[in-house]
Amino acid sequence: MKLVLLFGDCAVGKMTVGQELAKITDLRLFHNHMTIEPVLEIFGTYEPAVIEKLRQTVFESFVKTDHYGLIFTFMWAFDCREDWAQTAQIADLFQRHGAEVYYVELVAPQKVRLQRNTTENRLRHKPSKRNIALSNRLLLRDESLFKCAEGLKAEDFTSPTLGKIFGLLKENWSKGQSATPAALSAALTGEEMSLLAGIQEKPESVASGERAMADYINAIQRQRSASDDAALMRFRNSKQNNGGPAE
Repeated sequence: MKLVLLFGDCAVGKMTVGQELAKITDLRLFHNHMTIEPVLEIFGTYEPAVIEKLRQTVFESFVKTDHYGLIFTFMWAFDCREDWAQTAQIADLFQRHGAEVYYVELVAPQKVRLQRNTTENRLRHKPSKRNIALSNRLLLRDESLFKCAEGLKAEDFTSPTLGKIFGLLKENWSKGQSATPAALSAALTGEEMSLLAGIQEKPESVASGERAMADYINAIQRQRSASDDAALMRFRNSKQNNGGPAE
C-alpha cells in the first residue's frame, strides 16, 4: 500500500492534483474538504475535533483494505508542533501496515492562488468556498495562525481573561471581520484592553489583526514551552533525587 501526503497553502491545487493523480493510478483520493464540508453542513460551524475523528476513522479502516493506496490532501502549518504530531501519527499508522509514505508539497504565488480560488472545480467540491469575498480575505491572511490554536484549552491560558480575548479575536477572524484589538473594545473592559495591549510585542499589532494574532499565539506558545521545560526539569530532578540517571 502507498500513502501520498499532498499538502500546501489554500487554493494551491491540492485537490486538483490529487484528482489527476487518481485518474492515472489506482490511488484513492481523500481530500480535506471531504470531512470539512459535511461537518459544516451538520453543525453550522467548523468543528476540528469532529473532523479529526472522521479522518482517523477513515485512515484506520483504509489500512485494513487491499486498496493500492490513498492520497490525502491537507494544509500543514510547519511552525505548529500539533500539525507535525498529527502528520507523524498518520504516517506511522500506514507504515505499521506496510505502506510506503510519500510527502509532496505544492507551492504557488498568492496571485495564482487567488485565481484558482474561484475555479469551477473548486467551488463544485467545496461549498464553503462559494462566498468568494470571504474566501479571498481569508486566503490573503496567514491561515496557519489558527492551526496551532485549534487544540487550545482553557488551561493553556494564564487566566480566563486571556481565553476570553482569544475567543473574541478568533471569532472575528473566522468571520472575516476585523481582528484588531481596537475592534474588540465594545466587548472588553478597560482592564482587559490593557492586558491585551500588554501582550502585544510590537506597536503595529494595534493596527494589524494579523500581527496581533501572531503575537498572541507566540505568547501562548512560549508559555506552553516554558511549562514543558519546567516539567522536564522536575522529571530530571526527581530522577537525580531517587538516585537514577538524569535522562
